[in-house]
Amino acid sequence: MPDTTKKPSSALLRRIRLPFLSRPRRGRRVADTVLPREIWDKIIDLIPSRYLKSVALVARAFLPRAQMILFRYISIGDSSLGFAGGPRLKEPPTSVLIDILTRSPHLIDNIRRLRLWGCDRESLVALSKLPWSHLSSLWLSRSQTQVEDALREATETPEAIGAPGAIGDVSFLAPLVSLPSLKELRVGFWNESWAKILDLRGPNVHLIGLHGVLAPGILDYADEPSQNVVTHLELCLVLPYDWRTSIFGFSNEAAEPSHLTHLSLGLNGPGIPPIFALLHAFPPSIQDLEIYVGEEDIPSCHSLQLDCLPRLVHLSISGVPQALTAVHRALERRPAQALHTITYINFDPSAIVGVLPTLESSIIATNILALRVVEFQFKFGDQKSTWKKIGKQEMKWKLRIEQKMPVLFERGILVVDFEE
Repeated sequence: MPDTTKKPSSALLRRIRLPFLSRPRRGRRVADTVLPREIWDKIIDLIPSRYLKSVALVARAFLPRAQMILFRYISIGDSSLGFAGGPRLKEPPTSVLIDILTRSPHLIDNIRRLRLWGCDRESLVALSKLPWSHLSSLWLSRSQTQVEDALREATETPEAIGAPGAIGDVSFLAPLVSLPSLKELRVGFWNESWAKILDLRGPNVHLIGLHGVLAPGILDYADEPSQNVVTHLELCLVLPYDWRTSIFGFSNEAAEPSHLTHLSLGLNGPGIPPIFALLHAFPPSIQDLEIYVGEEDIPSCHSLQLDCLPRLVHLSISGVPQALTAVHRALERRPAQALHTITYINFDPSAIVGVLPTLESSIIATNILALRVVEFQFKFGDQKSTWKKIGKQEMKWKLRIEQKMPVLFERGILVVDFEE
């Protein structure tokens, strides 16, 4: 449903701010006098994250709440990371985070999600020694240079996989990846360390994500079946070899088929079959499916058979705009009648606005009685340039999308969500 929460007006914020400007040295007392602490927390929760550093300087009473939000999700690592056609990410080095947490260990309790770009042994050793208590999501990714080297080595000399940049023994990671609080573990290593890290995962991990370049034999990792139940599986991979047998074997071993409910697929590689032709091989227990549709998948959209997943409730689509029409034509032929939500993730609105009437006609023709939400999500994250180009015109794009899909808008099932 659309978010109907009203944000505080500029006039209200100015009126609240005046006492602090007149008595800056008594920030904590003024804060508690003007409004109860719980109300301040609600207000701070509504403030965009880019302003929270300034909020923390207004009054000492605001510092803990601002820190809690700012440190909830940390993405840090190799400043050179980036991929062709996308932005160059400018993350602070991992040493900065280690230094901050060493000097201010109370901040560790605020961190719920941690993403490390360009992992190196020294940094991982230092991070593993920190007293983590509430970390629930961990993502370990290689740097741009490491990924490119891995792809080149895997394509040219498959027998040399694991040689350049290998981390070797990863037992020192056990305190970090086996945390009882950890529920999500995503790994971007392409060499033998991938398998070893997965074997170390904690008892409460229910999501496994494999991202990056996959080497032969990596999916045959488990000596013994894991005791924890994996319900979410993410496979976003470049596969320079014939992987079909391994991929389904891994799915059955890492996640008991009857327990697997969430599946995310984004597969690329020379000569691999399109993902649409493979869905029937996954268990029918899947309720949430996210697919990345690349240009190479467009000719094979006719093979999309979502009715092979009778419990499918949520469908998320990302990828190239040209594929949207083909995907929906396939949905008309083989619809998933239990489908409750269709979500389009991070498509450039200027690139898809022309096909929105066609998408609406297709959705109406499919006649899925259970359908309750058709959502467009624009989440820019670290893509600051994209946010400046599109996010600043949020209301304009919302209005244009609603005008292009008037029937869905009138039914009250169209949702357009912008998030920086």
